[in-house]
Amino acid sequence: MVGFQDDPNGGNEQNLLHALVRKLSALGNLSREDTAFIEAIQTERKRFRKGAEIVRIGDLYKAVSVMCEGWAYRCHTFSNGRRQILGFVLPGDFIALHVNFPRAADHSVVAIAESTVAMIPFDRIEEIHRHHPRIAAALSYSTAVDHMRLGAHVARLGRRDAYERMAHFLLELWDRLNVANGTVSDSFDLPLTQEEIGDLLGMTVVHVNRTLKRLDTSGLIVRQRRRIRIADLAELKALADYDSAPATIVAPNTGKGES
Repeated sequence: MVGFQDDPNGGNEQNLLHALVRKLSALGNLSREDTAFIEAIQTERKRFRKGAEIVRIGDLYKAVSVMCEGWAYRCHTFSNGRRQILGFVLPGDFIALHVNFPRAADHSVVAIAESTVAMIPFDRIEEIHRHHPRIAAALSYSTAVDHMRLGAHVARLGRRDAYERMAHFLLELWDRLNVANGTVSDSFDLPLTQEEIGDLLGMTVVHVNRTLKRLDTSGLIVRQRRRIRIADLAELKALADYDSAPATIVAPNTGKGES
């Protein structure tokens, strides 16, 4: 892979899986033992500079990987050089989860900003499924939420106009970042270029710029350089017909009380 370096700390001196812990805790009723296991699970960290390929099409997955810090996009590049962004990877997101069988990557993952990725050996994921049913349930639900988000994106492209599409996209980012950061904030940093946003949403750069300006002048958002503030959450949700993904699940009965 180009543009990465191993973290000399090896992930031991400073744990960076807090975003993953918050995400899985929102999806399942995890015990303190569960969260401690997740925080100790990684064995290696890799750092990637902006523009570096975290995963390259055709790479064989050698571990489960999690975004700790930074942003990335998933993309498919065609033989003629054209690119299609498939989605964005945020802190706490799995870059590759269900890869504990021989498989080559069918798309690339590229760092949008300097990023840190935790590598988790396959046998630790197998250990989760054997001994940590609450974490296993949260992992399965995380995958289900990803599929729900993919369905919402297809609907966003197919049946929403540009104004509604942009509103829905900003709300999705706002939702995901609040979970990852453990906050209930009305604003977030947006380190994306208008070209990257347009690539995902099927819009030209000019159209992206005009649509963001329209949301701003309508009083639904406030843009401050690369920061977005949701100024009227109720109206923005109404415009986008937006529903957050369900936040919690009923964890399996392990026969143990909360620790």
